Amino acid sequence: VVFTRWEGTECYNYSSFVYAYGQRDIAITGKGVLDGQGMTGPWKSWRDPGGNALIDQAELRRMGTEGVPVAERVFGDGHHLRPNMIQFYDCRNILMRDITLLEPPMWTIHPVLCRNVTLRDVDVIGRINNSDGVDPECTSDMLITGCRFHTEDDSIAVKSGRDEDGHRVGVPSENIVIRDCVFSGRWGGVAVGSEMSGGVRNVFAEDCRINPLDFPGRYNPRHPVFIKTNKKRGGFVDGVYIRRFTGREIDRDCIYLTTRYGNQQGSRPAVIRNVRIEDMVHDGARRAINLEGLASDPFTGVHIERCTFTRMANPEIIDHVRDLTIRRVTVNGTEVVHP
Repeated sequence: VVFTRWEGTECYNYSSFVYAYGQRDIAITGKGVLDGQGMTGPWKSWRDPGGNALIDQAELRRMGTEGVPVAERVFGDGHHLRPNMIQFYDCRNILMRDITLLEPPMWTIHPVLCRNVTLRDVDVIGRINNSDGVDPECTSDMLITGCRFHTEDDSIAVKSGRDEDGHRVGVPSENIVIRDCVFSGRWGGVAVGSEMSGGVRNVFAEDCRINPLDFPGRYNPRHPVFIKTNKKRGGFVDGVYIRRFTGREIDRDCIYLTTRYGNQQGSRPAVIRNVRIEDMVHDGARRAINLEGLASDPFTGVHIERCTFTRMANPEIIDHVRDLTIRRVTVNGTEVVHP
């Protein structure tokens, strides 16, 4: 059992398979494979129907909401919170390069409160529930480049803590750069949230491919761009810049921003602002654009320009957005006109 963070809430739980706390100058490199055996160990049975993972999940979330001291949030033996595969906690100067990560028990790479992190030419392949590829949490100055993700959940999900516990810690993720990656995960390509109560600033992603023919996924991805929060989570997303994404055959929406995630109710402001998406080309989806704001918390400063979407099944949804620009965007051959 080690001090860790589990889905955005601090606790003591099973150690990640590779774990470092408060360290400097760490590298995992080489043309090798780390295999978490997530589908053959006990982990899958914990999350399957009849397992006890959801009971412990609910208990930890209660502790975070009620402010139970972290020293009393002890899980591990006799409990069923699956560990992450690799977690760096409060570390600096991290390099992961030229490796393949297979079958995590849950989230694959999870830097928490870290600075100066580089992932270069890393492949992540996971089939178990919640097998996110990379989850930078309360982490800054991170580069993710040349990586490929074939995961059951989000490929890259930028996070900063959950609900009351995330606000208590209060550290944002910021200055995250993503380049030349391939996304074949089940949910988001580049996602922000949903555990982002400490806030997220300055996420920049360019030249990524979604579900390409040369790297087909087990699932069709659902959202190349997926920004998600709610009024229980609160927090803010300020500054997401996406350009030159290309993709094909996804299940849902190419651009999905929501402050109604999970239909959770609360009273905190849910802020998404300053989002710019340019030069996206995508063929085959439910819809091109879904901007799902709230009357109490409209999105501000959303700009979508020079994008081409073909074979979209449904029209756009634009609900509660202020300062919206849609310019030179075509859907099924027709230019989108928005006042």
